[in-house]
Amino acid sequence: MGIFIIGFVAIYFAIRLFLTLMFLAAPALVLASAATSSLGRDEFPEPDEFVDPHLESLLKQIDDALTVLSEAVNEYYQSGESNGIALTSKSNGTRFDARKSLGRQLNAALDDAANKIAEYQSLRVPYIDRRQSLKEQYYTEVKKWARPKSTGAANWVGAIVFGVTLIASLATGIGDLAANVVVANPYNARPGLIAGFIAGALGYGITYYAVMRTKIARSNYSAVYEERAAFLAKLNMAETTDAQGQPDEPGATGSDHLKEFQDDPAENWHVILNVGADATIDQIKAAYREAIKQYHPDNFEGRGRKIMDLANQETRRINAAYEAAKDLRQF
Repeated sequence: MGIFIIGFVAIYFAIRLFLTLMFLAAPALVLASAATSSLGRDEFPEPDEFVDPHLESLLKQIDDALTVLSEAVNEYYQSGESNGIALTSKSNGTRFDARKSLGRQLNAALDDAANKIAEYQSLRVPYIDRRQSLKEQYYTEVKKWARPKSTGAANWVGAIVFGVTLIASLATGIGDLAANVVVANPYNARPGLIAGFIAGALGYGITYYAVMRTKIARSNYSAVYEERAAFLAKLNMAETTDAQGQPDEPGATGSDHLKEFQDDPAENWHVILNVGADATIDQIKAAYREAIKQYHPDNFEGRGRKIMDLANQETRRINAAYEAAKDLRQF
């Protein structure tokens, strides 16, 4: 009988303790879960919305051209070595002795390749920046997907840490809590409430962040994005080839094989300016100033006619996008 009474009292105190802790912790946990869930999304985001096939196609062509040029440079050096043409110390071993005709020919070829490599690298920089911006937008959506999936574990950890801290803060531990704290008047435990809430919030936040990072890592979002981008680039190139009626020359390295990156400024002004569709007027103005500074033809003075043409095209597109934004937002 005595064991039965002790067990009954223990269960009674345990129930009171659990209800009290839940009464105190549950509202905060519900609010935290609601806040994080409201900022989330249910479905894993598809990368297609954040991959621009034209941009990926252009970058692939540039990278292919750089690969061909790099292989050509290696072949030039191998040709010079196999024909006994020495590299000069004055050029730090980058150019051949020009006293022989073959040496002069190889130097001219190396200079031409170096100029083309510099040209393609200059073309590549703004598109890499734009691609990175799109990928970061995709990552933001992946984080939204991971948020609701991180609240469950965070709730448990937050509640447990809150309860342990609250109990530990009382003078006589569980007995004091069970004897003096009830659902009807839980704030008798107020000496430990502040410590409990702080510890619970830290436990919730750390767990939420850790679980979310784990979910994002396991989603392998970067590989998903890269794989889809590569596929859409190939598809776009195939469609372009069909439209033109003939494929590009294999291994072609001339700028004529680079397709101009086109967007409809009126429809895609926010994409061109690298801002969200709901960006504020100040954000639009700042993005325009940054874009026009980056692509302004003055930055490419002396870099070659084709680079200047591209810079002029980009400047026109940016200005058209800005005008479209001004018309839409009426500023």
